[in-house]
Amino acid sequence: VPEVFVRVFEATRKIGTQEPKKLSENIVQLYPMGLLVGYFRKPELLESDVSLPSTLPSGSGEKWTGSMTIERPSNRTIHTATFVRSDAVPFGLVQWSVKIRREEKDALATRDSYLPQTEVVIEQKLVEIGDNAQPELPLP
Repeated sequence: VPEVFVRVFEATRKIGTQEPKKLSENIVQLYPMGLLVGYFRKPELLESDVSLPSTLPSGSGEKWTGSMTIERPSNRTIHTATFVRSDAVPFGLVQWSVKIRREEKDALATRDSYLPQTEVVIEQKLVEIGDNAQPELPLP
């Protein structure tokens, strides 16, 4: 992803079962907590001709999936994502769903002893693209 900060018109955040809350900022930081689809070494193509929503430029996208596991003696993190990318939209990403699962065990226990501790699910999608956006951050 070439840009870490993206100017948005409106964004909401929903945590767990709470009601969605409108964010007051007009800038969203994509990486690391918003995007999380950049570290997959061997992503797999699921579908090659995905229709884009009617509110976006005409074109099609590709649906991909990827996963990554980081394992330590007492914990491991399993990171999986499904995402749609298209050259028809800025930054290339149309929508994505990411799940991060953290598991723990005693450092000397066997690998089959990991127990789930937390799970974070992030789902985001591009809804609309404007043509008169002006950056508020200095560009290099």
